[in-house]
Amino acid sequence: MPVSGGGAVTVRALRGEDVRRVAEVMLEAFKGTPDERPRARVAKYLVDRCAPDPDQVCLVGVLDGDPVAIASLSFTEEARGFPNGTARGASGSRSIPCPADAAYLCNVAVDASQRGRGIAKSVLLAAEALGCRSRRGERSSSLSS
Repeated sequence: MPVSGGGAVTVRALRGEDVRRVAEVMLEAFKGTPDERPRARVAKYLVDRCAPDPDQVCLVGVLDGDPVAIASLSFTEEARGFPNGTARGASGSRSIPCPADAAYLCNVAVDASQRGRGIAKSVLLAAEALGCRSRRGERSSSLSS
């Protein structure tokens, strides 16, 4: 999808070779917020999501070969880390309640130098399309911000 300022963003699933760069994007985006996490924890989160999983996916926005954006999408409570509807995951993280029939979208981040170009819009449109095509046929998404 074309973006302002020239170029086009491609949205695809996270790959192992993206982890270092996408971790930097997330660390920068969430710095100083309640969602800020140590580098090792962010890297592990990303590595754990590189394997194909029908219950979740991390989408990456790539501009000129550079991963500059991320959005995580999950389709089950287990994939969100909140089995049986508990309020906290095994890692101790918090969750905002999400309807059981909705895709859960979180960890949306864009490299600060690329913001305002429509990259997040491209990633969110891809997430929406994927959520609608998921094996459960979700008709809505719940965004954690």
